[in-house]
This record gives sequence, C-alpha cells and structure tokens, in this order.
Amino acid sequence: MYRKSIFKKIALMTLIFPVALLLQGCGEKIDARQVQNVQGLVYKINASDPFTGTITNYAPSNFRVFIQGGCDVNVEKGVFEGVTSCALENGTKFLEVSFSHGKENGELKQWNGSTKKLVLRVQFLNGVKEGIEERYNPENGAMIRQVHWSSNQKVGEQKIWNSSGDVLLTDLIWDGGRAESGFEKSGEHENIYKDGRYEGSQKYYQWHGDYNKLMLAKATADQYGSDYFVPLLGAPSVDYSISEVVYKDGKKVEAPLTAEAQKELDACIQTRIDMIRSVQGADYVIPNDALEELKQSCTTH
Repeated sequence: MYRKSIFKKIALMTLIFPVALLLQGCGEKIDARQVQNVQGLVYKINASDPFTGTITNYAPSNFRVFIQGGCDVNVEKGVFEGVTSCALENGTKFLEVSFSHGKENGELKQWNGSTKKLVLRVQFLNGVKEGIEERYNPENGAMIRQVHWSSNQKVGEQKIWNSSGDVLLTDLIWDGGRAESGFEKSGEHENIYKDGRYEGSQKYYQWHGDYNKLMLAKATADQYGSDYFVPLLGAPSVDYSISEVVYKDGKKVEAPLTAEAQKELDACIQTRIDMIRSVQGADYVIPNDALEELKQSCTTH
C-alpha cells in the first residue's frame, strides 16, 4: 500500500518540477549579502517588494550540506523556485536541489567534489522526504544506504552497508515509525527484530583493540552515511569481547547459570538465611517472597 502512495506522490513531483523550470530565469542576479528574509519571504535589502531573480554565493549550509562553495538560487516573488545548483570555487557542481513554492520538491542530488561521483539522491515532496533515499561510496560508487520514506517517516525497506559497500549490515522493514522485522548490525550492537520487538540473540561487542582503527571506521561511516560494525574490524577475544542477551516474544530470557555460578548463588542465599535464623531462631520459616528478595540480592551483589 505504501509503495502505491509513494509512486503517486512522485508522479505529482514530475508535474510540479517542469512548471518550476518555466518560472526560473527571470529577474536580476544579486549576491547573497544583498538579501534579507522578512517573514519567510526573500527581499533585496531596502526593497519594498519580494525579490524575483537569482541569488548567487548562497551558502550550501542552508541546505544542510557543509562544503565550501556557493549556490545559485532562483527566486520567484520571494520564495525559492526551480533548480538550485551549488559548485566549488573551481566550478565543479556538487549539489542540485529542486524547489516549488519555496519548498523542496523533486530530487536532491549531491556529488563528491573530488571524484565527481554521485553520493546522494533523495526525493522530496513539499519539503519532506518522500520516496527513496540512496547513498553511494564516493570512491567506488557502491550503494551504502537505501531508505524508503513517506511524509519524512521510514516505511518499508531500509538497507545499510559498510563504507566500502560490500557487506550488508542492516536489512529492516519499517512500519508505523518502528523497525518491524529484520536485522541491524551497527557499531557495537547486533539486533534482530520480529513484530516490532527484539527476538532471539541480541549482542554487544566491546572493542579492546586499536582505538584509532575504531575511530577511523566511525568517522568514515559518518562521512559517507554508511555504518561500521566492530566484528569487521578485528578478531574476537583479541580485539573485542561479546556479551549476549536472548529475547523471546519481546521479553528477556534469563540465561541458565553455569554450575560454578549456581554454586556461588546457593552459598550466598544460604549465608543470608543463616543470618536471619540466628536472630529469628533455627526453626524460623522464611516466606517465599523474602527468599526471592534474597535471591535477587545475591544475584546483583
């Protein structure tokens, strides 16, 4: 159902976008330092009417892209309209955003300034994510992230790879704002989902190896929009340790104690029983709820 909805909305974007193209190309060109925003409309400083034309040297950070460069923004009666293009100082284009009636509508594309490879494409409708978002490795072009959006909320499939794009780390199905099913291997965690809840073995990997190696993996994943996973960085026991918790039907399953651990627990409980009976008497019968408290006390001791 959500796929049909997305396709209908994308079809609407294809109608909006050509109209926006026709509207651009009129008016004067002015530098971003010559404009101001007044109650959501763009004005040329000291002008009484909203601006129509092109703003040059507009900061890419306004589009959540933090790269040195400048953008040419088309404006119609005070609102962004048509295609905005951003380039580095050497003229290399690294960003393209489509607007209609002041909101992102259509496809946003981003390229790597050095390799010139496409690194991001995402669909917008009326300023929110709508459709497919894809991210790519800037060196080899491999896909490293794919997410489906509806009204800025994840729906359907989400896939995330490691930074080189050769290992699938996350494969989830989203519904109603939550991960409904699938698996996620992210950083120090490995989780499995069923019916929107943890199911089966949930693992945590604590890194003991080269700190710089871990930090580099994290930084690369953040930069690319991919992910990293501790077991891919080293060897078990040597570089990382593993702890595990098991869930069934969304509830934590207590793991059976080893023989040695059970012996220690029994000894702890008996010691505390002896202490109570030394005060209450040797024949004192300890209530079941008190015994359970003793057990919990010894378990967390």
